Amino acid sequence: MAAVRHIAGLVLPALLASGMARAQDAAPEPPKEEIAYLGIETRMIDPELVEMRAALKGGASDEAITAYLRCAVAQYALIRGMDTARQIRTVVSERFGKWTGEAVYMIGKGHPRGFDRVEAQEMVGECAVKGIPTV
Repeated sequence: MAAVRHIAGLVLPALLASGMARAQDAAPEPPKEEIAYLGIETRMIDPELVEMRAALKGGASDEAITAYLRCAVAQYALIRGMDTARQIRTVVSERFGKWTGEAVYMIGKGHPRGFDRVEAQEMVGECAVKGIPTV
């Protein structure tokens, strides 16, 4: 009988704990922290080649920093009289809740070859709708 009580003493807390874990898993997620856009730096490498550096924090992610960079290059292309941009490379990192991204784009008129193109006019419109700042 003492063995049964001992097993029950071990099993019951485990069952209760697993039930609590399931109840916690079902709880709604807290609202995500608002993204704080910390600015964009632009450096023209060549008349058709530009480097963008961006930073943000809050409820950010690698997708958020990439979108911020794409919005910035779209506006930059329009300012320079171009209508497309093609991504050459992007490097994203996160440290202590601050996300940084660095990207290099080739800008031009028409449709540059490559898969990751940014149609500047469309992208600037999408960015405005989503509330993502541009240059």
